[in-house]
Amino acid sequence: MGSKYVVALHAVFFCMSLAVANSVDFSYPAAFNFGDSTSDTGGRVAAFGLPLPPHLTDRITSKLRLGDSVIWPSHT
Repeated sequence: MGSKYVVALHAVFFCMSLAVANSVDFSYPAAFNFGDSTSDTGGRVAAFGLPLPPHLTDRITSKLRLGDSVIWPSHT
């Protein structure tokens, strides 16, 4: 019985978040990239001075960003 209330509460919050998300008007094109290998900037290595793993030393770009492949937000 309690799980029905939890599901209903989640549905209410989901609908409320949709209303808030739709009310935001961006006047510029924006791209958000949340922390996967396409947005790894190597901040941990820069902050703590840790040595780079051997397989990543040849992947450093001109902006000193690390990743498994091309870091697409850097090329946009």
